[in-house]
Amino acid sequence: MEEPTKTKKSPARLLMWGAIGVVALIALVYGGILFYVNVINDSPDKLDESDLSAAVAATTLPTTEPTTGNSGTEPPAATDPATTGPATTDVPGADPTAGFDGDWSPTNGSEFGYRVEEVLAGVNTTAVGRSSDIEGLLTIDGTTATAVEIEVQ
Repeated sequence: MEEPTKTKKSPARLLMWGAIGVVALIALVYGGILFYVNVINDSPDKLDESDLSAAVAATTLPTTEPTTGNSGTEPPAATDPATTGPATTDVPGADPTAGFDGDWSPTNGSEFGYRVEEVLAGVNTTAVGRSSDIEGLLTIDGTTATAVEIEVQ
């Protein structure tokens, strides 16, 4: 009986399979990046005026009827029509001629967001971040921000 001969793999054949493996690995890496950027990376919508309107509506205090002290079983006291006029509500610090001068700090309902265009392994993408854990101070004088200190967690 003859012994089976072992076939030697030629170096050219090993080199070819090695090159195919490297090309396949690079294709998998770039395919994974493209899949992440276009499918998995679902960034939130940009903040716009509707988000601001919703935040203002959520933080606006509800209007209440003034209480007169009666229990609701007695008719309201008659008032002199000559002295009754439209009610004005002066809110301290709400002078429309005062502008925006002063110190401003974020409230509990504040939200910070950013978008940064970046290139990730040759693929254009947008990095997005948001947080409502904000501390800081903004000082405005006229139309100039004179000091800004913001810390976002």
